[in-house]
Amino acid sequence: MLVVAWSPEMSIRAVNTAFALMTGRRKDCTESMSLRDIESLDRTAGKIADVVRSRRTVVEKVTLDLPQGARTMTRLSAPIMDENGNVVEILTVYQDVIP
Repeated sequence: MLVVAWSPEMSIRAVNTAFALMTGRRKDCTESMSLRDIESLDRTAGKIADVVRSRRTVVEKVTLDLPQGARTMTRLSAPIMDENGNVVEILTVYQDVIP
């Protein structure tokens, strides 16, 4: 599974090794990326940023432009909230649709 933890401002806080390999970068380099650095060629639903506004999980099918070529994936993004209901982090899991 490819896993990313985002700040509410859409910068990457942490990634797992599988996500770093997918981007073609070293793990320590991916943690300085933002959502703008991961180009979506196509998407079917909402955006990761919608998680902050709605405070709900967003599921979408996306095609990402990656160093090894385009990959179509399902992206599930869930909010992590503090005790006041504010989104403090977004946890995203990517799953291959077409390997």
